[in-house]
Amino acid sequence: MSNIYEDISIEKKVFGLYKIWSKIQNEYPNKQKLEHIGWDNLVIQYSNIVSKTRSIKEYYIELMRFVSSINDGHTNVVPPWGFVLPRTTNPPFEVNIIHNKFIITAVGDLEEMSANSLSIGTEILEIDNLDVKECFREINSIYARGSNQANNIINMFYLLSGEIGSTLNLKIKNDDNVEDISMIRKANRPFVHSLTNWDPAITFN
Repeated sequence: MSNIYEDISIEKKVFGLYKIWSKIQNEYPNKQKLEHIGWDNLVIQYSNIVSKTRSIKEYYIELMRFVSSINDGHTNVVPPWGFVLPRTTNPPFEVNIIHNKFIITAVGDLEEMSANSLSIGTEILEIDNLDVKECFREINSIYARGSNQANNIINMFYLLSGEIGSTLNLKIKNDDNVEDISMIRKANRPFVHSLTNWDPAITFN
């Protein structure tokens, strides 16, 4: 795999975009759906977007967002890194949407969890100073699964993920108590997310 943080020429980016557009335009069975989302106009819009990307990583994310506009749960772009970016990890807990709130529903057996007021039932309000719902909408625009139910189950895996060694800032709520916490993502801790055998983890400041 090429270094995904390197860049490629604008010509290659636009060529790749139109190659995807053409394949879907010619082979996608539901032509009415392509007309409904403005497939012809969308490729023009994204030719400008992909031209401004600064790395292979950014380029593929925009290709994924472009194809996700179809939102059928089947048509997608798989980037060079597969389904998980290299050197990416998750915190030692899981979040699910309950009554339109982002709630911790599973935790690892770590003393740091209780030390940082994180437990089953804790609500996540913000991630890195952004509203958690807006963060999740951004994820769904890249990894559209065809239904809200599929998005909520599968894409939750990406909500808190990030590069190993990076800092994750959260605003959380327990009962009526709201507080800010920070944590450093770190690999090789004993917690396995239910959607993968990959072993994500976090240590807390």
